[in-house]
Amino acid sequence: RTHTGERPFCCPTCGKAFAQKAHLENHVRIHTGERPFACAACGKAFRQKEHIHRHMRTHTGERPFHCAACGKSFRQKSHVERHLRTHARPPTQQPQHRHKKTTTPFLPLCAPQPTTAAAAAAPPPFVPPCT
Repeated sequence: RTHTGERPFCCPTCGKAFAQKAHLENHVRIHTGERPFACAACGKAFRQKEHIHRHMRTHTGERPFHCAACGKSFRQKSHVERHLRTHARPPTQQPQHRHKKTTTPFLPLCAPQPTTAAAAAAPPPFVPPCT
């Protein structure tokens, strides 16, 4: 299906089509508000398993992504990719000083997510036909 572009799995709510059933199942959680993956440390819940794995690094302090230029480490791949662009800046655009970041505990920041009842209270959107 990757090369043919076939997308046989269609969302019954919005009509968006997917090549893989698992991708449709992840997508449907956007509409239902279901968050089946809960953090054991703080209770914050996520729609996708990969998102909770990324979140857990805030509790463990793990920083598996490293800058090849300076060795600085990051919790997310996108953060090291963004950081790498700082090495490509001309010297005139480099920051002249750095602010020391203060650290705060992560647990108070993990607030409970809205319930699915709140998501269900919204009016149903227009559903285009699947093609």
